[in-house]
Amino acid sequence: MARTLMGMVSEQKSQLNKINLIWLETTGCSGNIISLLNAYNPDAVYFLKEMVNLMYSNSLMAAEGEAAYEQFLKTIETEFVLVVEGAISTKDNGLYNVIARYKGQYITGMDAVKKAGEKAKYILAVGTCASYGGISAASPNLALCKPVKEFVEKKLFISLAVQGIQIGLLVLSHI
Repeated sequence: MARTLMGMVSEQKSQLNKINLIWLETTGCSGNIISLLNAYNPDAVYFLKEMVNLMYSNSLMAAEGEAAYEQFLKTIETEFVLVVEGAISTKDNGLYNVIARYKGQYITGMDAVKKAGEKAKYILAVGTCASYGGISAASPNLALCKPVKEFVEKKLFISLAVQGIQIGLLVLSHI
């Protein structure tokens, strides 16, 4: 299944009636991306093939390194939905969660969420950490993690903590 998913993510897909999607994994356990892969009705293959254009994902995209981050930068210039999994690490400018190295600079989850959050049509905070801070923000919270809603100001913000993936797929199907 992983080869099928990676092939779908890397191939050129029709842009008709499908919105671009950026899925950022920040400070968390990555359990929600695993839940996406285990989803059913619709399953991950249908979701990625028929419902969205997955343009960036820390885990699922075929590109890596600077090429992956360049895809992120191109996507934020389009209409897209931002899905954030995990709390936002804010200590030391977010250096406790680095998602890329681009042109010699570290790109933190905090940087990426801020940059994409300002331009996203919708933001979905998926899981307990993204929605409420979760274990990532538990005392003593050394990385100064925050839930997405405390970090990004956005009118169209949806927080999905219980049964998040299935509900998220339903929400995305109506966008």
